[in-house]
Parts: sequence; C-alpha cells; structure tokens
Amino acid sequence: MRFPFLIFLMLSMVVPCRVICADEGPIILSIEQAIDIALEQNRNIIRARNNVDSAQLTFSTETSGFDVKARPFAGGGITDGDRNFNSGVTFSKSLKQGMAVSLSPTISKIDSEYASSVGLSLEIPLFKYYGELVNTQNIKSSEYSIRSAERSLVQTKENIVLETATSFYDIIEQKKNVEMNRLLVERFKNHTAIAQIKTDAGLAEPIDVYRAQIKEKDAEVSLTGSLETLQTDYNNLKSILSIPQDRKIELQDTSVDSTMPELSIDKIESIAFQNSIEIKSALDNLNEKKRAAKIAEHYLLPDLTLVFGYTRTGIGDEFENDMLRMNDDTFQVYLTSTTDFSRTTEKNSYSQSLIDVQSGELDLAAKKDQLGKEVKNQVDFLEKSKERIAIIEQQIQKAMGKLELSRIKFNNGMGDNFDMIEAETELHQAKLNHLSAQIDYIIGTYRLRKTIGTLIQ
Repeated sequence: MRFPFLIFLMLSMVVPCRVICADEGPIILSIEQAIDIALEQNRNIIRARNNVDSAQLTFSTETSGFDVKARPFAGGGITDGDRNFNSGVTFSKSLKQGMAVSLSPTISKIDSEYASSVGLSLEIPLFKYYGELVNTQNIKSSEYSIRSAERSLVQTKENIVLETATSFYDIIEQKKNVEMNRLLVERFKNHTAIAQIKTDAGLAEPIDVYRAQIKEKDAEVSLTGSLETLQTDYNNLKSILSIPQDRKIELQDTSVDSTMPELSIDKIESIAFQNSIEIKSALDNLNEKKRAAKIAEHYLLPDLTLVFGYTRTGIGDEFENDMLRMNDDTFQVYLTSTTDFSRTTEKNSYSQSLIDVQSGELDLAAKKDQLGKEVKNQVDFLEKSKERIAIIEQQIQKAMGKLELSRIKFNNGMGDNFDMIEAETELHQAKLNHLSAQIDYIIGTYRLRKTIGTLIQ
C-alpha cells in the first residue's frame, strides 16, 4: 500500500507545478534583453565556453609537468626461495631549460639482510633538448589553444547576436505585415460590398464585384502566409534564446530606425583591422607556425645528454642499526645519445615548417584582403539601402496620390473600381517594400559591426 501512496503523493505535487508553468505569462523582450538572454543561455555559446574551460585545464596539466613530483613505490616477491621486499619514494623536478633532477631514498630486504640507499641523479641535455624553446612547447601550444578557444567563443557570440537581431527584426517585420495585410483584407471587403451595392443598383458591372473579391482572397492568402511566417520566426527566436517552444514571448514595440552614425570608409577599415577576430586568428596562427619552425630548426642539433649519478648504500642484518649506516658510495658520469647521422626526418620537418610559415603569411594577407572587400561591400550595401529607402518613400507618395485621384473618380462615377483597387495594391506593396528595406538596413548595420569586430563590445 505504501508504493501507490507515494505515486499519488508525487502526482499531487507535479500536477500543480504543471498548471503553474502553463499559467506563466509571456516573456516580454526588447532587442537588448533578447541579446542578453542569447549571450547567457544559447547552447552554442555554452559549448564554446566549455571549450575554453577545457583548454585551460589542458594548460594546467602541461604546466604541472614542471612541479615537484613525489612517486612512492613498493614491491615484494620470492626469487629462488629468497623472499625480497623494497619500498621508497622518488622526488623529481624538471626544469624549463631541460635539466631533470631526482632523489630516491629506498629501503629493501632480501632474505635476512636489510639494505637502504639514497640515489641522486641529474640529467643535462647539451644540444637538441636544451632550452625553454623546446621544453615549453607543449605549454605554448596549450596557450595557443586557449587563445583559439577564446576567439572561437567571441565569434560564436557575434554569430548568435547577429542571429538574434535578425530573428527579432524578422518578427517585427512580420507583425507589421500581418497588420497591413489585415487592413488590406478589410479594405477589399469594403470594395466588394460597395461594388455589390452599385451593381445591384445598376451603377456598376458584375466584373467590379469579381475584381474586388479576387483581390480580397489574394489579401487573405497573404495574411495567412504572414501569420505562418510570424509563428516560424517566433519559434526560431525561442530556439536561439533556449526558451521552451511552449512558452509565449512578446516583443516590445521597437521603432524601425534606419539611421547610423556616419563614418568614413578609412575609419571603418581602421577599426576593422584593429578588432577583426579573423585577422587576429591569422596573425596568431602565423606566429605559432614561426615558433614551430624555430623548434624544428633546433631539432637539427644532435641528441646528447650528460648524466650525473650518485648512490649511497648501507647493508646490515638488523633494521635499526646496521642498515641505516650507509657507507658505500657510487658515482656515475656518462653521456647518452640517440642521434641519427642522416638527420633526414629532422631536415624534412624543418623544410615543411618553413613551407607552413609561407602558407601562414599568405593566409594572413588573404584575410586582410577579404576583410577589406567585406567592409567595402557592407558599406556599399548600406549606402544603396538608404537610396532604396528614399526611392520607395517617393513611390509611397505617388501611390497615395494615385489612390486619392482614383477614389475621387470612382466616387464621382467617372470610372470603375479598377484604378482604385490597383492603387490600393500598389500602395500596400510599396509600404511592405519600405518596411523590408528598413529592416535590411538595420540588419546590415549589425553585419557591418560584426565584420569590423564591434558587435559585442
């Protein structure tokens, strides 16, 4: 009986929660609030942040290689009937110049004899593996990975901000489209009713009714399409902001302002080359290739290591006394080398690294050319957009004049409703084009700011 009771208790707690969640009011957003939420909650941005954290952990792992290490060891067994046991600890420290020092105190027992020793070792690379350049290359690589991850995070943020702004203003545009299409449907309904009255009175032809009805249905189709597109845009914005799809959102009324501070093309290009993530990435990548080339050149040196060793040992039958009296000293000094006389691998690696440097220089130059072209294209687009907005505004004025003239002619029986319906359609389309051009200009300013690296500053 206890199990069904627990289920009932859990359901009694969950159902009120679901009702409360369902009754939550809509989230009201301005463009600034939408961008803030996107920067905080967007999954791609969170994933990019995780990549930065992962790169920092890798850097911590690499730097720990130069910490003092303490590695205890122990072992035991039977050899030819003799029982043996040994234990100890090795303290080691690697230096960034390449030297490595270790100290190893040990205690052992072989059958009935005890032994203790202290070993000291010092390894000094003389050529190939000497110097910070080669011994800290993994640390430098991990630092480069951190910078790359941080730049990737900035780029992801820029992309998400642009997507958020685009989606936000798409909704603004579609909401206004819905309003204008609804108004147009009502206008054509009125035209249909007036045409029907005039036809019944013998003052108009049935074709006037059909003409108005056709335009009315066209407007209804446009209204249905606008509503569908509006819902799709809402869903897209929710996805960008990581908001549940069943949660309602409303956008604050935002005036569609198509103005932007005037800057010279030289000033814009200067800002772009100073802030562009693409340029910074290409330059950092070139420096990394140059560092790799220096390491490859250093590896052309022979591998030769000087090793110093010293061991002090004591052996006795009793653990406390004789064994700890260490009086046997051993000194070692020797050179080791694994150098390949032909050096083919090292020479080819160095040659390939020089080619990589040239490729990095070409890539940097290409990025600069591409950035300059994109800046000019974006600025040109904004200039043409302003011209297009001005032209459409003139079209709206002419369409309004045409509509007024056709209405006067129609009301005075000097013509049918063809000119008036045509003028209504043209005025409606001009207003839609004007709104679309304004939205394009606004999104163009966001794209330009992204291109020159000032979008999230």
